[in-house]
Amino acid sequence: MWGRRPDAAEHLAGLHGTRAYADVDALFADVDAVAVALPPAVQAELAVRAARAGCHLLLDKPLAPTVAQGRAVVEAAEEAGVASVVFFTTRFQPGPEAWITEQARVGGWFTGRAQWLGAVFTSDGNPFAASEWRRG
Repeated sequence: MWGRRPDAAEHLAGLHGTRAYADVDALFADVDAVAVALPPAVQAELAVRAARAGCHLLLDKPLAPTVAQGRAVVEAAEEAGVASVVFFTTRFQPGPEAWITEQARVGGWFTGRAQWLGAVFTSDGNPFAASEWRRG
C-alpha cells in the first residue's frame, strides 16, 4: 500500500495486515497489479508509471481530467502489454453492458459524463473524511 500521506498509508496497511511503501515506484516493482484510488489528476500520472513498470491497472473513474492524459494511460498500458480496467459501479449490469457493447460496435461514443451525489467517506468516525479532494 502506498499513499500520498504516509501516515494514512501506514494506518490502512496496519488495519489490513500489509506493508506500507514510502516510494510508489518500489511498490510498482514488487507487485503484478495496482488498484489506484486517487483523484483523477494524480491517478493518470501514476497509472502511466505503473503500466511502464509492468503492473496491470485497476483504475477508478474518471480516468483522467483531460482526454490527452486519458490517452496517455491507454497508450502506456498497450505498450506495456498490461491489462487495465476502469471500474464503473454498474458497468457489468445487463443494461449498461448492452449499451456499451452497442456503442463500441457502432463507434457511437467517445466520452461521457455522469453525476452522483452520496455520503461516502463523510462520517465523523472516518479518519480520511477530511481529505481535501473528498470535500471539494
